[in-house]
Amino acid sequence: TAVLLKLSLEVVLVVKRRAVARLRGALTVRAKVVAALLLWVTAAGSKLGVLELVNLAFGDLVSLGGFVSVTLLVVSLLAARAAVRSLLAKRGGEVGGPVAACGSRAGSGSSAPPRGSPAGSAR
Repeated sequence: TAVLLKLSLEVVLVVKRRAVARLRGALTVRAKVVAALLLWVTAAGSKLGVLELVNLAFGDLVSLGGFVSVTLLVVSLLAARAAVRSLLAKRGGEVGGPVAACGSRAGSGSSAPPRGSPAGSAR
């Protein structure tokens, strides 16, 4: 279940990034409203999507609870992901590694870690 949740969370984050980019790039009021609705549907629908994915994969063998408990679970996963990324960034200083690959370091130019860096040698 944890792998399924992690994979679905990564997909949701990609969709969310695209929706935010679309919202920021919108020039008309109509485009901004459509982008905002897309962002809202992504936020609310992702929890329902997680519930449905678990149901399809495991049926009655696994129960995550309802919408609120899944929302809390997703928020916890996001917090854990942010904490790990923060620790990696502090540990590596200028290391590109996984932090840059996830797009959190603007202007890095490359998602590959520098040669000989701790992040590069861990692969």
